[in-house]
Amino acid sequence: MTLLNRRDLLKFCAVFAPALLMNAVNSSGGSIAESTERYVDPLPRPKRLMPYEVVGGTARYRVRMVEFRQRLHSHLSPTTLWGYEGQYPGPIFDGTSRGADRS
Repeated sequence: MTLLNRRDLLKFCAVFAPALLMNAVNSSGGSIAESTERYVDPLPRPKRLMPYEVVGGTARYRVRMVEFRQRLHSHLSPTTLWGYEGQYPGPIFDGTSRGADRS
């Protein structure tokens, strides 16, 4: 039996480290999804995005994608998200001509 050189040791670690990590995660006692009670929070109500101008009956919108923190479940701490106009789920666009006239 030969001793492992540095390259062989790195190959061995690269192959088996993910498997060992997954085993440690799975044996930690269950996931957050299994221990979190479902259907306790009301569904989020996205805000309506209003056009910044209407030209020839066509509504024009400016939409920013920004990073923000939001609590996705009442039993979890806030997490960092990216979303349109700083909300998750993103805003509602009123695609009817009736909605474009309300600006």
